[in-house]
Amino acid sequence: VERTTVEYESEEDELELVMTIEADGRKETLVFEDETDDGKRVLRVSGDLDGVPVSFRIYIESDEYRYVFDNGEEQDWERDR
Repeated sequence: VERTTVEYESEEDELELVMTIEADGRKETLVFEDETDDGKRVLRVSGDLDGVPVSFRIYIESDEYRYVFDNGEEQDWERDR
């Protein structure tokens, strides 16, 4: 059985989401924070997946998501409309 929990905290213009996934005795957590980078709205994501620390930013552009990882790697995905 998999269980996903999403909690949020909103203060003034700041929003933070915490997503926790529990399955097969494992617990994974991702924290999503709203940021601004060069005037663009960005989601900053950090947490732990499969025991490995992860940290990246998601730039939401007109027709795609751009993921920028802390190691400099970038990946683009088209947005579903």
